[in-house]
Amino acid sequence: MITEEDVLKSIEDVVDPEVQVGIVEMNLVDEVDISSDNDVKVRFHLTTPFCPAQFAYAIALQIKDKVSGPARGKKSRC
Repeated sequence: MITEEDVLKSIEDVVDPEVQVGIVEMNLVDEVDISSDNDVKVRFHLTTPFCPAQFAYAIALQIKDKVSGPARGKKSRC
């Protein structure tokens, strides 16, 4: 069973592309949901309301890469 701690550990090195600091370290992760099928959903916010959309997309792609894939056997949504 996957835990929230497992997910947070796997995304520790996901960084905000503007400031180059980890999103976990900056407390940008709002919620981690894990279904009974081990599907993972991570909700996060950006550093400012005016943060460019491409930064949100880049962060989401990094999260998806870290928590999904055949090797981990789970799906993810951001």
